[in-house]
Order: sequence, then C-alpha cells, then structure tokens
Amino acid sequence: MFVDIHNHIIPYVDDGSENIATSLEMLKIASDEGIGKIIATPHFIYGAINNCTQNIAQSGAEVANAALEKGIELMFGSEVFICPEICSLVQDGTVCRLNNSRYILIELPMLSIPTYTIDMLFNLQLLGYIPIIAHPERNKVFQNNQAQLFKLVERGILVQVNATSITKLYGKDVQKVAMGFLEGGLVHFVATDSHTNRGRSPRMLKSHDIISSEFGKDVANNLFTKNGQAVIDDVEIFVEAPVKKKKNFFVGLFSF
Repeated sequence: MFVDIHNHIIPYVDDGSENIATSLEMLKIASDEGIGKIIATPHFIYGAINNCTQNIAQSGAEVANAALEKGIELMFGSEVFICPEICSLVQDGTVCRLNNSRYILIELPMLSIPTYTIDMLFNLQLLGYIPIIAHPERNKVFQNNQAQLFKLVERGILVQVNATSITKLYGKDVQKVAMGFLEGGLVHFVATDSHTNRGRSPRMLKSHDIISSEFGKDVANNLFTKNGQAVIDDVEIFVEAPVKKKKNFFVGLFSF
C-alpha cells in the first residue's frame, strides 16, 4: 500500500482538482494504483492563497468521505510556499501541518532559492518541526547544483520527489536530476503532487517499479510507504547520510 503525502485532490481551493467529479476520478485512479493513504495538501501562499487549517478540513470533508468508500484514508496538510512569516504561521496554527504532525511540506520558487531559506528552515527545526522540501528536481538552482540540496539534507531537511518526475512527465532532463538525487541519498519520499485525473494524476506504480529496479525494493518501500506512514504517525524517520558526489554533473545541464 502506497502513502501519498503530496496531493491536490480537494476541489475549488487551488490549481488542483477543478470539481468534485474530478476528485472522485482521482480517487479511483489512486485506488487502482495501490494508494491507500493520501494527505491532501492545498497550496498555501501567504497573502495570496490562504488555505488555513480549518478551511482545508471543511473543504476536504466530502472528498474524505468518498475516499473511505474506496478504502482510502484521506488526511489533511498543506504545501506552504516559503515566506519570511512561515514560523509564526506554523506556530499559530494557520498553516496545516501534515496530518497535524511535526512534518511540514514546503515549496520553493522554481527559478531560485530565497536568501533566507536556510535560516528559515533551521528556525522551524529549532521549534521542533521537520521541513520537507517539495519537488526540488524542478527547481533551477538544485537542477544545476546538487550540492545546494546536499547542504539542506545534511542539516536534517527531508526531500520529496514527484512520481511524475521519475516517469518523465517533465522530460528526460528532470528525470535525470531526480534519479541523481536518489543516487545521492537525497530523497526521502516519492509522492504524486497530483492536480487532476489527466496528466498530473495520482499514479505511483510505474515510478515505484523504476526505483525498485534501479535501487532495490527496500529503498522503494521506504520512499513510497514506510516514510510516509512515519509522517502520518508523527514519528521520526531514520535518514542515512547523503552521498557527496565528487563532481557536480548537473552544472550546465539546463539553459534558462
């Protein structure tokens, strides 16, 4: 049974599911793919998309009930776009932590890493939270410099890669970056980041097969099931030290 910690299945709240019919189709796909637990993570962008904890629970109630009928447990969280206010937003309960655990899913800009990022993540850790960086394989800086992600993982920051990155939905180059992160021990979760019942749908089987073939079944089990369950249970995840590469083979791979 797979655990999906990053999913935009709640309708009407962000750029994810457009209506309840789409959400129901997404649930069917998830069930067929062997996904048994989903954390719905609507976007939270301070000052723009303020999906607070209470609103997410209310908006997601209908989908959660429908999920149970398909044998899927649906829980709530948010994908928080990093901002200087993030610590206070988490502390006062505005931001929805993953299943009300110490784990927080954090999104960075696609083209940059804000200068305050490391300090902000460290401050969250000092408060007892565990940040998870969403899909860094799609970020320009990480794409061209794996060492930047290595620094964060060394500090105890966790990393989630999209299943669709593994299966080349974003192209061969993004897949190569994601596989490089996996090779370096820089990935702790694979999740769907699904937004629809079409291209970005909640599928995990194909990516699971690829990772099982390349890195072994134990690694795949950690990434697709065990670590996600640890988030749900709010227990600490044992993380092996990442492997530092002798040279950065991502530099120059992309031209923006």
